[in-house]
Amino acid sequence: MRLKKILNTGCPTFILILCCFGYFFATNDPHHVDMANRLAQPCLKYPLGTDTLGRCTFSRLLYGGRTTVGIVALGCFCVAVLGIVIGLLISRSKDKKGVLFESILNAVTAIPPIAYLIIFIAAWGNGIFTMLVSITLSLFLRLIKLVKTRAEIEMSRAYVMCAVTSGAGRLRILFWHILPNLVSD
Repeated sequence: MRLKKILNTGCPTFILILCCFGYFFATNDPHHVDMANRLAQPCLKYPLGTDTLGRCTFSRLLYGGRTTVGIVALGCFCVAVLGIVIGLLISRSKDKKGVLFESILNAVTAIPPIAYLIIFIAAWGNGIFTMLVSITLSLFLRLIKLVKTRAEIEMSRAYVMCAVTSGAGRLRILFWHILPNLVSD
C-alpha cells in the first residue's frame, strides 16, 4: 500500500519536474538535423534513438514536455480565474437573462471536451493556440456551471443572510463572503 502511494505521487512529480526542467537533461540539441544518424537505434548519445531527420528523440521529448506543461498551466490559470469570477457573477442573476444563460450553459456543456478540440482544429488548424483555446473553453464552461451551482447553495446560508442585513453590497457578498467558502470546499 505504501509503495502504491509513493508511485502515485512520485511518478507524476518526477515526470512534471522532468518536463519543466528537461532542457537541463537533454543530451543533444532537439533541432539539430544529422542525416548521417537518421533512424539510429538507442545508444548513449541518443537514449531514445533518432527520428527520420536524425534529431534526438529524447531531447525533442523533453523540450516538447516543457511546452505541454506551459500550455496546461496557462490554460488552468485562465479557466480558474475567469470561471470563478463569471460563475459568481451569474449566480446572482435570477431574471430571464439568468435562466436563458443557464439553458445555454447546460446545452453547451453537454458537448464532450474532445469535440471542442475537433471543432476548433477543423476551424483554425492544428496548433498550440487552437489546443489552448479549445480545452480552456470546454473546462471554463464546466467551471462556470460548478461555481454557479455552489454559489447558489451558499447564498441560502445564514452568514450570507447576515451580510445582506448588515448592508453589504452584492459584489462584497460574492467575493468577500461566498468566494472564500467556495475555495475552501
